Amino acid sequence: MKKDTVLKPDNKPRRRSGQKKLMPLLKSLMLILVALMVVFIVARTFKENNRTSGIFSSPVNSYPYAVSAEDVIDFRLYGSGIAVLTNNGITYINSPGEVTGEYKLTYKKPAMDIKNSRALIYDRGGYGYCLQKSGGTYYEKTADYEIITGTMCRNGTYALATRAQGAVSELFVYNLRNELIFGWQCAYDHIVSIDLSENGKFAAVIAIGGADAQIYSKVYVFNLKTRSLDAEYEYKDTSLYEAVYLSKNVLDVNGDNVRSLIENGAKTDSNGFSGLSARKKENVFNVGGAKLFAELGNDNYNKLMVFDKNGAELFTKDFPYSVNGISADKYNIAVVSGDKIEIFNYKGEAVSVIEPGYKAAAALILSGTAYVQSMNGIDKFLF
Repeated sequence: MKKDTVLKPDNKPRRRSGQKKLMPLLKSLMLILVALMVVFIVARTFKENNRTSGIFSSPVNSYPYAVSAEDVIDFRLYGSGIAVLTNNGITYINSPGEVTGEYKLTYKKPAMDIKNSRALIYDRGGYGYCLQKSGGTYYEKTADYEIITGTMCRNGTYALATRAQGAVSELFVYNLRNELIFGWQCAYDHIVSIDLSENGKFAAVIAIGGADAQIYSKVYVFNLKTRSLDAEYEYKDTSLYEAVYLSKNVLDVNGDNVRSLIENGAKTDSNGFSGLSARKKENVFNVGGAKLFAELGNDNYNKLMVFDKNGAELFTKDFPYSVNGISADKYNIAVVSGDKIEIFNYKGEAVSVIEPGYKAAAALILSGTAYVQSMNGIDKFLF
């Protein structure tokens, strides 16, 4: 394979016999280069002027990437690009639109979590799981029992919840070297949600059970350093569905009739969002995030709630029309509705509107870039 080589210039210039004949040709080439530079500057200026208008309708670089929406199970940010999970496998696409990795999967119900350019991919209801980067799979294993769910954090620690023998379900936590650092069996209840703090020191587990014809949910917080139970909370007549770390000290717990914020062991409850059903959520560690709700039985009325890293509400917005999804990064929140994507900052101010010219199914935003999924592919827009 050829390597790049740095060429050292000679101390003295070399004259060639045909140098004088080449001068007219060089001058012509210089004039062409100057003309091309002028065209480039004008085009760039036009593009920048368009960006200030806040409405865009043309994809950039080599996007769109062609893929049927029916095949897409999930797509996530991966570095400055995206990872697209389909029924057939996973594809990594960088910011310019180049495919940097494409791998087949044999999982029946593939799911994934991505942190810090690492992907945990697992077969929900199956046994297989693997760890990947865009360069390929660097670890693969088969679990002993059916996988319920999985998650990972930025330092490479990852966790899996599975069915169990001698218990109803169990939790396994592994470090970056794929060594088991913590395991726990839930004797009587079903694990439905797990999360890891971004520093990999704590694990939160939601388990649901029933007794005396009454449902209950429990939240367990484990200290992975001491390998011990740090806290346990029980919710009667409640179905919890999510526990997420908003920061290293704040755990956001959500259920059908309650929302709890647990900070350093202190729990604060609220009535949740009465009369609304949870649809989408986006969390940005140490920043905050957003939740999308719809009126019960009416998907044409939606409410967006945006919160900070402590879970405190920053603002809410009503959308009296159908909303397909939301996305968030550390600067903005995107709301995907019909043929437009509306961008707001964390103050609730409108930042931009993207009009792709078709009905958008979903979108991801990252630092002024939006990846927009349609029925036939994924486009990239700047805002």
